[in-house]
Amino acid sequence: MSPVTDANFQQAVLKSKKPVVVLFAADWCGPCKQLAPRLEGIVQQHPEMLGVKLNVDENPATAAKYGIRSLPTVVVFQKGKAAKTITGAKSTTALEKDLAKFLTKKQ
Repeated sequence: MSPVTDANFQQAVLKSKKPVVVLFAADWCGPCKQLAPRLEGIVQQHPEMLGVKLNVDENPATAAKYGIRSLPTVVVFQKGKAAKTITGAKSTTALEKDLAKFLTKKQ
């Protein structure tokens, strides 16, 4: 998952034509490290969406703007708006269930 920053968040996420899954995380966050590869695996299987990661310590403005209070938090942005928020480390199955409405069915 490619990193995004306060500086490029609008261009990379809000202006994207595809839904974008944003992982709000920090380097010191153990559950974030568990969640990241699971989320990345889902995004790789679903080219209809993009996946990015925002380090909240290095980019506090975006995290504050979207009210991120606990880590990890995943927010799906669609058409420039936050469409779904998922908090906490979850299994791949639980993540896929939470993201189902943004994913096209596998062939």
